[in-house]
Amino acid sequence: MRALLAAFILALPVTPASAAAVLTCSFTEPFFSIGFDPATGTVTRTSPDDDPESGEIKPKIIAEGAKLTIDDVWEGHRSATLRSAAGELLMVIRFKEGSDGMSDFVFPIEGQWGPEANGNNVGGCETAKVQAYDSYELFLELGLQP
Repeated sequence: MRALLAAFILALPVTPASAAAVLTCSFTEPFFSIGFDPATGTVTRTSPDDDPESGEIKPKIIAEGAKLTIDDVWEGHRSATLRSAAGELLMVIRFKEGSDGMSDFVFPIEGQWGPEANGNNVGGCETAKVQAYDSYELFLELGLQP
């Protein structure tokens, strides 16, 4: 099985950093989402709470020149760290199932937002190619009654 996995990984096409996908993470309490574009290093925050008078949702750039790097040491699941250009910890990414805390969506990645050791918020993350799925719809599609 390991040989098959290694062969699969070696067969994957190598894509330049400029073709990297945008990572989007969703959080609740408070409701907000974080976007990270590895091609530009731009981190954005989007929240309906940002402009409560109009309710207009506009992404705000909160960091530029940020970098996502794979951690050398991890516990339980492989992880990566998103840091600002100045080295400030923005988010820890864990390559395990994540949740936005409110919906039936299952996210392929967990994001822990915030500079504290345990993060301020834990949410679910996805990219355009590796997207969240609705667990309720999956149950129905498989003929299961959730």
